[in-house]
Amino acid sequence: MRYRLVVAIAILLALPTAAQAEGPEGPDTIEGEPLEPKIYGGEPSATCGWPTTVLVTSNGGLCTGTLVHPQVVITAAHCVTNDGVSMQIGFGPNGNSLSRNGTCSAHPSYNGNATNDIAYCTLGQAVDNVPIVPPLFGCEVGQYITPGQQVTIVGYGETNQGNVGVKYEVTTTITGSQNGEISIGGNGQDSCSGDSGGPVYVQIDDGSWRVFGITSYGGQCGSGGVYGNMATNLGWVEQQTGFDLSPCHDGQGNWTPSPTCGSFPLDPGSGAGTAWAQGCGGGPVSGFSATCGAPFSAEADDEPPSVSITSPADGSTYMTGGANTVLVTVTADASDNVGLTKLNLSINGNPVANSDDAVAPYTWDLEMPPGSFTIEAVAFDYSDNQTTSTPITIGVDQDPEPPGTTSGDPGDSTDSGMGEGGSDSGGGESDESGLGSGLPPGFGGEGFEASCTCTTSPDRSGGAAILQLFALLGLAGLARRRARP
Repeated sequence: MRYRLVVAIAILLALPTAAQAEGPEGPDTIEGEPLEPKIYGGEPSATCGWPTTVLVTSNGGLCTGTLVHPQVVITAAHCVTNDGVSMQIGFGPNGNSLSRNGTCSAHPSYNGNATNDIAYCTLGQAVDNVPIVPPLFGCEVGQYITPGQQVTIVGYGETNQGNVGVKYEVTTTITGSQNGEISIGGNGQDSCSGDSGGPVYVQIDDGSWRVFGITSYGGQCGSGGVYGNMATNLGWVEQQTGFDLSPCHDGQGNWTPSPTCGSFPLDPGSGAGTAWAQGCGGGPVSGFSATCGAPFSAEADDEPPSVSITSPADGSTYMTGGANTVLVTVTADASDNVGLTKLNLSINGNPVANSDDAVAPYTWDLEMPPGSFTIEAVAFDYSDNQTTSTPITIGVDQDPEPPGTTSGDPGDSTDSGMGEGGSDSGGGESDESGLGSGLPPGFGGEGFEASCTCTTSPDRSGGAAILQLFALLGLAGLARRRARP
């Protein structure tokens, strides 16, 4: 076994970057020796196969995780050393095709069992071009987490040759489930060290896929393992991150399909592309899902959303204390009978920030210059119904003035894209900061800043550093599967 550990590290150091890989499964040989295509009964994934399976690394070692939202990765609690720890999230066959930094926290009730062996990582930059496989939730759990159900385990952990750091997959079956712990695999088909936190996928009756498992612990690799059920703590992750991770259900697992309850990948194992430069997006998708009830339909929805600003109170006054700006936190509440698509914030009739994907309450941190300002929130639903909140007026270094007489009033705001009753965030002219044009002096990204969810071009740097990190750590830095508690 000692000899195998040394060979594994030597092979890992020889692994190519994504740009050097020969074909979708990497090189055929390393130093003249053929690669055995197994991860305890499995095989290497295609270049774009299972693109939501990610490599999770830190100074403590190597784990696997699952992208369940453009800004959220789920992994195992035992992979996270402390709350708020920064970890690196790698995408692609070797985890070096795309890199993101994540802030990760573990479930506070984790006690060594698989039930609460869950952690989440919030990404500092969204990954928007990877097709998401949604978590199995609600009535789907009872339908598909049953003994004999065929499933696919995916991870970057150790294979039965001792190789590590390459995405492998194995198809096997569920053998049992009890108290939030799911037993999967055996007879040489299994996960292993380094697969900790990684996903288990299942195909449902409409041909689309769901993810449900979190690799937790087991005995000897190849003998089968125990996995956490993602659905058990999905509501907790949604509450902690502020993101909706269940497009077909509410936080309690009730069937409440939105327009995003559909268009799920039909063949995530093959992947839609051959190069991560395009993010491996596209490919065949399902229609609207109907696994637990009627599919989404917006045809009869003529009920507009409700929205109100809950803080600050109308007439509030803030003082800069001689500084250029003062921090003002604006909080709004909104709801809809079907679901919201976004919530815009406007100041003096100009859109300045939006929340495209969040869970109430909606919050913006604004750096406000001196003046008097009228603030409104505009909510939109899936049928393009919209509602504008009752406005509030605040003053900075002065008393607030009635609407229509605010200092620095830009005048006619019809060119801002708001119009009567508000509009979407794409209206009007914008400066490079993304804020509406025609704002009062001191706005436009100089005296005014608003937090927002933004997307930039994918960052493909740091891939080699990931490989070097876990190469130096060797197999001692891997987490799987822990030994049975």
